[in-house]
Amino acid sequence: MDPELSTILKKSAEAVLLPLLALVLLYLWTGAHFDYPWWWLAPLAIALRYGVAYGIGSGLVLIVGYFIEIWFFGVARSQAGGEIVGGLIATYLAGLYASHSRSRLIEANASLAYLEERLESLTRVFYVTRLSHSRLEENLITKSYDLRTALDAIAAELGKSEIQGTQWPSRPLGHILQMLAYYGRLSTAGVYRVVNDAVQPEPLAYLGSPFSLEVHDPLVVGVIENQQLAYYSVDQILAGQASAYRVVLPMTAADGTLLALIVVVDLPLLAVEEENLLTLAAMTAFVADAIRAGQLTPAVRHVVPSCPTEFALEWIRLGHLQQHAKVHSSWILMTPGPDAKPGVVELIHGARRGLDQYWRSPLDPAQPGLMVLLVLAGQGATQGFLQRVDTLCRNHFGADLRTLGWAVRQGQIRKGSGQELLTLLQKDS
Repeated sequence: MDPELSTILKKSAEAVLLPLLALVLLYLWTGAHFDYPWWWLAPLAIALRYGVAYGIGSGLVLIVGYFIEIWFFGVARSQAGGEIVGGLIATYLAGLYASHSRSRLIEANASLAYLEERLESLTRVFYVTRLSHSRLEENLITKSYDLRTALDAIAAELGKSEIQGTQWPSRPLGHILQMLAYYGRLSTAGVYRVVNDAVQPEPLAYLGSPFSLEVHDPLVVGVIENQQLAYYSVDQILAGQASAYRVVLPMTAADGTLLALIVVVDLPLLAVEEENLLTLAAMTAFVADAIRAGQLTPAVRHVVPSCPTEFALEWIRLGHLQQHAKVHSSWILMTPGPDAKPGVVELIHGARRGLDQYWRSPLDPAQPGLMVLLVLAGQGATQGFLQRVDTLCRNHFGADLRTLGWAVRQGQIRKGSGQELLTLLQKDS
């Protein structure tokens, strides 16, 4: 039987049987005098328990039964009319109270259920947040650096090792691979040279346990064809493209020459994420440009002969980073007016920091001026640099850079080509 129908039948039976029991007792006590019509407690109890409808129904059963007793058994009460009206009113009021209380109870239960659900949801969210916070703390402890710090370390190692042109000494590459492992959390990896789009099976340097390179591995073949970073993901597993490696990084220079592959056999699962992979790609491109520096810088110096070699290499590097790893860098060109304050270039040059490159007198060797390359600097970092320059000028000369008669132009490096550099210099000549 339907549970709801069973409940209705149970309530109806109670609403009928309880007043009938009161009538039986009233018949048994015929002739007794009662100051209170206690038999109306039956429909009153039903009303309090089940509401107005059942209470009034029970009262009607009592009234009908009472008149039947009068007609057939001669049981009568002197104030029956007043008792009936008063009993029905009391039953109705009790039913209203019960219905209202039941509604309040249902609302309270619904609110409690909602709050319990919200508490459970918040508890789950709090647990996940706590795990995430613990992971972030671990990352901050073990990976307290940014890309600029990583490139600065790579540049320092490149400056000591002098790996350029066709030189491939294993010791500097081993140190650089260790840096990649530190900043990119690599565990087992190797550097393999590429000659005419063919991977050489012997590693130039390796990290962790030695391993044999599978030159026909789908990840290796795909990177050689596309010259883009590739990693082994769940989608590739489902597609049946099994690979023995987790990540393969192409060491591609700015002129498109593929110099080598960095094959990563093992790294933590949480290290396979966009920020970490972009960091590895940027560092790898930085190294490739250093190796090809002798072939890259003439392309810029042929268009802009007065450009220093180091400045030309940095210009190419930053354009390569922007295109290869979506890492933005900025340039600032400062040129003096007719009444410009002397000594400004020396002041700014003395405050040089980190990887930033400075080119004095970029427009004309006889004309003072300064061009600055801000490595890994967006619009906000560029404005911060100019504010620091203004502060320096105020502290030493009592006015900001523009008040001292200097014009300032700025922009972002796009391609890192010699033509791009020549175009922006010509706009200011």
